[in-house]
Amino acid sequence: MSSSPPSDPLDAVSSISSILNTGLDRPSLKAVMDLIDSGVSPEALVAVITELRSEKVTSEKDNEKKEFT
Repeated sequence: MSSSPPSDPLDAVSSISSILNTGLDRPSLKAVMDLIDSGVSPEALVAVITELRSEKVTSEKDNEKKEFT
């Protein structure tokens, strides 16, 4: 028994995102889709998202160090 594909593109992208464990929520995915539809390079978006996540992790580690000093 196969399920029918999602009719809304955001539903389809959200399902794929969940399977791939991207960590992006629906509003973030919608923003990414809108940016791509506007002509932004998907590769550039990947680079920005990766950099922002890296900065977040670094910032969180710095905050943890400050709490213990």
